[in-house]
Amino acid sequence: MFRPTPTPPAEPVTSTAWTILSNVGAFIQANPWPSLAAFVIAWLFAVPSARASLQRGFQSLGITKITASEIEIAFDTESRKVIERDIQQAFGDIEKFREKGRAAVRMEVRQLGIAAEFDQLMHNIFYTKFRDKYGRMNTYTGKEINARATIHIQDLVFSTQLFQLLDYFAFVRGEGFGRALSTRYGIIGRVWRSEEPASAGGLTDRVATDSSAQLSAKETEAQITEIQKEWGMNRKEAVDRMQRPSYCCIPIRSQHGKTLAVLYIDCNVANFGWQENRAAAELDSLEKACAEKLKASQIPKLLEQLDGNIAKSAPRVDEESMA
Repeated sequence: MFRPTPTPPAEPVTSTAWTILSNVGAFIQANPWPSLAAFVIAWLFAVPSARASLQRGFQSLGITKITASEIEIAFDTESRKVIERDIQQAFGDIEKFREKGRAAVRMEVRQLGIAAEFDQLMHNIFYTKFRDKYGRMNTYTGKEINARATIHIQDLVFSTQLFQLLDYFAFVRGEGFGRALSTRYGIIGRVWRSEEPASAGGLTDRVATDSSAQLSAKETEAQITEIQKEWGMNRKEAVDRMQRPSYCCIPIRSQHGKTLAVLYIDCNVANFGWQENRAAAELDSLEKACAEKLKASQIPKLLEQLDGNIAKSAPRVDEESMA
């Protein structure tokens, strides 16, 4: 009987193409999401209509060229106008909130009695430290001494700014409430960041030792430059600050040690009118007197209450954590 010869089993396909396809399939199974993303990108660039839509989307963002090594961004006139309008709108919204926030804080300060407590505190400090010279002509500088004081807290909007909580305390009360200043600005910024008291008889050594001398134009420019470098000020701020060259600043802490604010005192004459040979000791004494009287007052407790109330409603932006 005839029996057909059995057909041997087929040899497995081992071509290069089959091997590549098998590897691709295994990669897709192991990495489904990256594979899908690669497929979508390839489709967007391969299909003309999809590519045109993608191009329009990039152009709306100001992206005009994309290669493997770079992204070229160039805003056209219309895109730039839209961005400028959006930025101006954002700053306008912030300023509107500031206006409402200032009004709310002023009312809160009045209700808590912070201004009255601060006036009493500073009256005691000024009477103790300056009663023999305040408001009188100083023979060392030839100027009438006029010290003033205020408190700065963290800003209502940005964590890297300070907010002037009170108008200046002085014999002739000054304004200033609601100003926003950088935490990099002057002695208030230095004390806020370091959380340590500091005082300065002058913005520069020359101011501290010889404020009555007439400076040449070259010397004035050199001082302005030095103030800008040392105290984080722009030119206008440096020129203005030369009119009030001596400072004392103290951190105000809660009972748990959190820095709530800084007490700031300045004066229109170097070393607060003290002779140079007494200035260092007197400035140190002023720092200690402020710290002791602050601790004995109701100011820290009232500021802690105010800080809690602001934290509940103010949308503070922590810029440092976003960097």
